[in-house]
Amino acid sequence: MNTLCPHTLFPYARRAITDLVADGGFPPLVLQPINFDQIYSQRMQEAQAQAKATETNGAEADGAEADVVDANFADDSEVQGNA
Repeated sequence: MNTLCPHTLFPYARRAITDLVADGGFPPLVLQPINFDQIYSQRMQEAQAQAKATETNGAEADGAEADVVDANFADDSEVQGNA
């Protein structure tokens, strides 16, 4: 369901881009078909793996992330002249 829109629109966009490039006098540009279902399922698997890794790290990762956020905030305030 999440891939219906790109799966439907991509062939039309691909054709429009190919026509515009050809009409502009440039060498032919051929965009290859894309399997949006495969890309979506791959990204979902990666997100699940990342969520599982974050879940298993527990509080250890939370403390490290807080230190990084604090360091980034300090860097931002120095750039803005608020230090």
